Parts: sequence; C-alpha cells; structure tokens
Amino acid sequence: MSRFKVGDPIKILSVVATPFVGLEGNIVEVQRQKQNISTLDRYIVVFALGEKQVFYDVQLDHANSISKANASPVTPGAKFQTETLPLTE
Repeated sequence: MSRFKVGDPIKILSVVATPFVGLEGNIVEVQRQKQNISTLDRYIVVFALGEKQVFYDVQLDHANSISKANASPVTPGAKFQTETLPLTE
C-alpha cells in the first residue's frame, strides 16, 4: 500500500540532491510499482506555481509532520539583537 495518496500535502526531503528540497506541494498522481514494493512507488507532485515533478517515496514526507529534532526552538514573535561586524581584508 502506498504511503501517500492523491491530495496529500508533502514536503521534499534532502535524501537526493534536487532543487526542490524543502519545498511543499500536493500529490496529484500515484504510480504504483508493479511488484508492490511501496518504496519504489512514484508520486507526481504539483507545487504552488503549478510545476509538476516526479519523486519516489523515500524523497517525501508529510508536510505537517515536523520532528522535534527539526522543530524551531524560537518562540513566535521573539525579538533578536543583531550585531554589525566590520569587514576584514
């Protein structure tokens, strides 16, 4: 059984080098692998600007599943101080 279905919001993982890493899109088509090996299922993903690309199962994660290791420790609305450093030659 495929891990994703048509309509699922997904995020592109950095497992394979691609300019789409970190982007989110939606599954518009599932291409099941003939021998029922779900990790080889291919998914057609459409991005916000309408571009479609093909990805394998291992390249995708559900867009709303953020692990605690990747979660930002910053409190929303927090203010930051910045420092301007001089350029060195």
